[in-house]
Amino acid sequence: MRIKIAYVFEKLANIRRNFLHHVSKYYLTNYDRVVIEDLKPSNMLKNHKLARSIAENMFYTWKVMLQYKSLWYGKELIIINPRNTSQTCSACGNIKQNEEKLMLNEKIYKCNSCGLELDRDYNAALNILSLA
Repeated sequence: MRIKIAYVFEKLANIRRNFLHHVSKYYLTNYDRVVIEDLKPSNMLKNHKLARSIAENMFYTWKVMLQYKSLWYGKELIIINPRNTSQTCSACGNIKQNEEKLMLNEKIYKCNSCGLELDRDYNAALNILSLA
């Protein structure tokens, strides 16, 4: 039974790795510049509620694939520091302080300074692009 379970887990890992190969190739063949955050999966795994899904996503593997494939295809890969990308307003630059920081379950970013209200991931993407 252990061998069968190990085979299933190996097959799932291969499916995930194959998907990452396809996605990384797609981005690097269709875009001249790819910008990603330098996420630390080891720190993210400390959240026990999300640890399993984070480990299954293979963030580090995808980053390594993007790095060597960007050299292959002659494309630019920019890795930025993720500090405050989701806590900073993309319009006015205001950074949320400790008592008002966004929690993981909050999906809408609301700026207290300028009143900007939009999806938190879109706001973070705008901040990442501005840093690149």
